[in-house]
Amino acid sequence: SWKAAGGKRSGGTAGGRGWREAAAGSGPEDVSSLKDYPADWLKRVELDITYEGYLQRQERQLRRFRKMEKVRIPEDFDYSGAEGISKEAREKLEQIRPFSLGQASRISGVRNSDIAVLMVLLERR
Repeated sequence: SWKAAGGKRSGGTAGGRGWREAAAGSGPEDVSSLKDYPADWLKRVELDITYEGYLQRQERQLRRFRKMEKVRIPEDFDYSGAEGISKEAREKLEQIRPFSLGQASRISGVRNSDIAVLMVLLERR
């Protein structure tokens, strides 16, 4: 990893420019030492920095997904009396009877707002 080699993430490339421009000395940063690294390694660093925000967001979504998979829905849960859940979602949840919030969230016709209401109802039980 480039961090192990002394790299430091800054949320972007030098001054918003690519590493090639920074290495060429077109700015005030002292980046002359970048010339000592292989081009393929520098390209990897540039990509890591460029996509870091996207990767962090994906990791947060994955943690949320895993958490929802752990929230079990009781087999006897009464969807018909669940106020705040859309009629379509209630019908589909009643028919499919998902085992977890994660599974319920993947059912076509069940919206995020339905899952949020279901989460609150499960917490109250």
